[in-house]
Amino acid sequence: MPYILGSYEEELHEVVEEIIARSPAVVVDIGAAEGYYAIGFARRLPKTTVFAIDLDSRARQVCEENVQLTAWPPMYACVMRLGPGILTRS
Repeated sequence: MPYILGSYEEELHEVVEEIIARSPAVVVDIGAAEGYYAIGFARRLPKTTVFAIDLDSRARQVCEENVQLTAWPPMYACVMRLGPGILTRS
C-alpha cells in the first residue's frame, strides 16, 4: 500500500527531490530490487539514463518486468548485474 500512496520510505522524499532538481545525466540504483526508485527516476528524468543494478537474479527479473509494465517513451531503464570486473546485461 505505501507504494500506491506514495509514502514508501517517505524520509527519503526530500533527498530524491534534490537529486531530481540536479537533472543528472546518469542515475545508478545499486540494490535496485523491484526497481521502485530506478523506475521513479526514469519517469521524472526522461533525459537521464537510469541503471538498475542488483545481484539477485529474481530481483532483476521483477525489475525488468516492472520496467516493461511502466515503460513509455522516452523512459529508459536498464536492468544490470555485476559481472567479474564489469557490468553486464541480465
